[in-house]
Amino acid sequence: MIDTDKYEGHTEGPWKAEYGDYTTHVTNSDGVVVASVGFELDKDGQLIADAPLLLAEVKRLRNGIRSILSDYDIIELIRDVPADEWNFEQQALVRMMEMIV
Repeated sequence: MIDTDKYEGHTEGPWKAEYGDYTTHVTNSDGVVVASVGFELDKDGQLIADAPLLLAEVKRLRNGIRSILSDYDIIELIRDVPADEWNFEQQALVRMMEMIV
């Protein structure tokens, strides 16, 4: 699982990749270079530029999962049911809980 806390304080997006002849610069919306590589990256440069969007999406999805899980008492849902008899929803809730806790 990705520890998103290690990205706290990063330069806010949006970022964009600007390709030169031999250099790729990734800049924020103020034109400040946040990453620079001594060769043209094309797809890798775009992936770097999309990092703030990807981080925001991971956080949004985790918050959504937490919100769903907070509506359920997971232990109550699975208490007396043998693991081999769990339905898909029970299995999914337990796996989600394990992933984000």
